Amino acid sequence: MSTMHHRLVSGCVLVLLMSCSREPAPPGQAPAQPLRMNLTALPNAPSKPPAVSTQPNALTEPPAVSLDMLLAQLEATTNAGLLVEQIGQLGKLDDGSPRVLELCRRLLEHADERVRTAVLEELWFFDDISSLTTNIAALLYDPSSEVRALAAERLGEIETPAAVEILIQNLTNVFPDVQAACQEALLMAVAERFDTPKQAYQWWEENRDDYFDE
Repeated sequence: MSTMHHRLVSGCVLVLLMSCSREPAPPGQAPAQPLRMNLTALPNAPSKPPAVSTQPNALTEPPAVSLDMLLAQLEATTNAGLLVEQIGQLGKLDDGSPRVLELCRRLLEHADERVRTAVLEELWFFDDISSLTTNIAALLYDPSSEVRALAAERLGEIETPAAVEILIQNLTNVFPDVQAACQEALLMAVAERFDTPKQAYQWWEENRDDYFDE
C-alpha cells in the first residue's frame, strides 16, 4: 500500500474510533455533532487529474507544403526513396504547369527506376503532358518492364498524332511486353484494335491527317 493510501486509511479509522467512544448526551441535551474530517485537506491527498487537451498539437503536425517548397525539395534531394515520396505530392499541388513538367522531364532520366516509375505514375494527374511525348517514348526501351508499361500507358493518354505514331511504331518493339502495352494504349487513344502492325500502319495512313480534327 502506498504512503498516501496508508494515511487516508489511518485517518478514517481514527474518525470511527472517536465516534464510537463518545458517551450518549444527558437527558434534555442535544447530542453532540459527529466529528467531520475534511479528507481533501490531508497532505498529499490525490488531486484531480489534469484535463487532456483535444486541440491539435502544432509541434507534432507537419505544416502544409506549398508547391514552391516542394519543388525546392525535389531540386535539392539526392536520396531516391525521399524523391519518390516527394514526387507523390506533385499531383496534389499542381495540374501540370510548365515548371513542374520541366522538372518531371529531368526526373524521367533519373538513374533509379523507382524515381522514373514515380514520375510516370504522377503524370496521370496532369492535364496535358504532350510536351513530354519524346521523353516518355524513350522509356519504351527502359530496362525496367514496369517503366516500359507505364510509358506506353501515358502515351495512350496523350492522344496526339505524334503519340499515336510512336505507339504504332512500337508494335514491333524488341520487348514483347511493350508490343502488348502499345496495343492496349492504341485502343485507349484511337478506340481501334489491330491484329497486326501492318494493319495498324495502313489504318494510320488513311486516318492520320484528320483523325484528331473530328
